[in-house]
This record gives sequence, structure tokens and C-alpha cells, in this order.
Amino acid sequence: MADAVDREDRFRRMCDAHTAAVLAYALRRTSREDAADVVAETFLVAWRRVDDVDEHGALPWLYAVARRVLLSQQRATRRQQAIAERVAAASPEARRRRSGRRGSSKHLPRCRRETGRC
Repeated sequence: MADAVDREDRFRRMCDAHTAAVLAYALRRTSREDAADVVAETFLVAWRRVDDVDEHGALPWLYAVARRVLLSQQRATRRQQAIAERVAAASPEARRRRSGRRGSSKHLPRCRRETGRC
């Protein structure tokens, strides 16, 4: 029980001492909304690894974790954009554009297709 309390105390001290610095680091690199997610994810990792982190060397370690979280976020964003582009390219409108149907005369009345006027 005392070990769990000590662990929580160390984590709280780490949060109190370094949250503002990690947030500032994230804000310099991403939007406010994403920065909040970076801080949350960074301290989630810190909670899981609190026994492995030296209190005096915590800030550089937290910056390294935040950097990896940011990189992971950026990869996820790129993947989501690529999926959205593939979905948009597979839409019926995109297929019509690729097939040339939109610019073709197939959708015109027969007299217009043959003579260009009715």
C-alpha cells in the first residue's frame, strides 16, 4: 500500500512540475486541441512507466515521449487523409469523372449527340 502511495506521489510531483512545459512543447508543434491530447497521452505513458523515470531527469524523458506521441498523431492524420482521398476517389461522382461520362455526349438526347444540335 505504501508503495502505491509513493508511486502516486511521484507521479503527482512529476505532473505538477512538468505539465506546463510539456503543453508548451506541444503547442509549439500542433494545434491547441491536439496539444491537449499530446499532454494527456504523454502523462498516460508517464503513469505506466513512473517506476522507470528518474524524478530529476523527468522533463527530457517527457519531451521524448511527447515527441513520439506527436509523430504518432501525424502518422494517424496522414493515414486518415489517405483513406478519405481513396473513399472520395471511389465515389460515383469521381468514377463518372474518371470515365469521362460527365463530359461525354452519352447523357445528351440522341439528336444532340449526332448533330450537336436539336
